[in-house]
Amino acid sequence: MGHYPENTNISLDDFNACGWREALEEARREDYSSMWQQLSSKARKATEEGNLEAGKVLWLLADACSMMLKPNSSNKPFAPFIVMDGKRSARPEDFKNEDIEFFSQIIPFIDEPKLCARISDIAWLLSKPRNHKHALSAIDNYRSIEIGTESWIRDGRDGRECWDRAIQLCLMLQAGAGERLKEIESKIVEALKESLPEDGYLANWLADLLSKHHLGVKDNRDIAEKLEALATYFEDSGDLHRARDYLDAASEWYKKSEDAPQSTVMIVRNAECWVKEAINMVAASFYFYESAIHKYRTIPKALRDQHNVEERIVELRGLMNEAGKLIKPQNPTTI
Repeated sequence: MGHYPENTNISLDDFNACGWREALEEARREDYSSMWQQLSSKARKATEEGNLEAGKVLWLLADACSMMLKPNSSNKPFAPFIVMDGKRSARPEDFKNEDIEFFSQIIPFIDEPKLCARISDIAWLLSKPRNHKHALSAIDNYRSIEIGTESWIRDGRDGRECWDRAIQLCLMLQAGAGERLKEIESKIVEALKESLPEDGYLANWLADLLSKHHLGVKDNRDIAEKLEALATYFEDSGDLHRARDYLDAASEWYKKSEDAPQSTVMIVRNAECWVKEAINMVAASFYFYESAIHKYRTIPKALRDQHNVEERIVELRGLMNEAGKLIKPQNPTTI
């Protein structure tokens, strides 16, 4: 890291006096990247002014916030945000034993959820032996982050990744996590059911997260119906791209609830969304008809007759050929 003299000693008093809260209040957004930038700026200023203790505390916090969270990797959940020309930003291995001891000391006094979750997670990851209290602190702070479009989608996906990491930690701790996994599952399902069209892709993200960790089993049907309702809204509103994404999700959740016929209905509707788009956008109609045919072909053969799939594919081939006469595709696909 090299931002301060090696022999700089820090304490809880230095943490309380360094101005980390003010730095976070000045951050433009509440995502980790903005927190990193603001803490780094304040750390640099403190160091230049000769306040080495405050500078070191702020640099440690900044380096902790700088790392990318990779919830798909349970053993290596953090990675450098920047790797360029042989240089990189911080990674977990950069923290020394005394840094981890310092993090363990300040965890109870951090009242900002994202920062507390990050510091707790790093302490859990690097402490030897591991202290399960650090993992519980990380879980509880990660899951205290609001479920909403701002934190889950717009703020660098921080919210989604934090909840994902909370689930990963619960799975790692197993019984040691108590009822936390059930509580997290319930909260996500509730948020999904209450989501609105103006939340955009939020319900889709929530459904993906549940599916990833095999959660929401008891609510399979309700989740599928909610996703279908949102798909219908977007289709009626002319947002066909978003409608298709929600129809894909609804199809998968109906399949989870062992309702193959309704899952197939979602596929049919998805294919017809491609057809609608072809009608509305003549210049790209060849591609849209082609995509509709591909979607129809994902329907199991046993369920094709009730939806007249083969006849519809023949019709779409004809429409695609007509479109091809108007616009010659550069790389035609044989169907």
